[in-house]
Amino acid sequence: MRLKSGMSKPENRFGRWAGYTKQVTSIRFAGIGGNIISSGGDKTVRQFTASNGRAVRSFSGGTDFMYAADASRDGKLIVAGGEDGVVRVWDGTNGRVIRNFEPPAVASETAQASTGK
Repeated sequence: MRLKSGMSKPENRFGRWAGYTKQVTSIRFAGIGGNIISSGGDKTVRQFTASNGRAVRSFSGGTDFMYAADASRDGKLIVAGGEDGVVRVWDGTNGRVIRNFEPPAVASETAQASTGK
C-alpha cells in the first residue's frame, strides 16, 4: 500500500507499507492519534502510523474479504465488516475481539416466506 502526499516523490517519504497479501479495500484516517485503519482482501484489518507507514497492529478473525473498517475517535474500538456478513468489533489497544455481530439467518426467513408461517 502506498500513501501519496502530493510530493514529487511520495515513495521516498512513506515507502511501501507491508502486510497485505491481497488488495486493500478501504483506508481512512482513524481517530485523533495520527493513525490509518485499512481493510483488505486477505481477511485482515490493519492499523498504521500515518506519518511513517509503520504497522501498529493487525486485527484478524475475518473469514473472507474485509470491505470496510473504522475506528472510534479515541482509537479504543475498531469495527469492520466483510463478505461473510459479520460485523466485528476489536479492542484497538490490544487487538482482541470484543464482539461479533452475526448476520440474520436468511434460510429461515426464506422458509417462512414460502410457507406463510
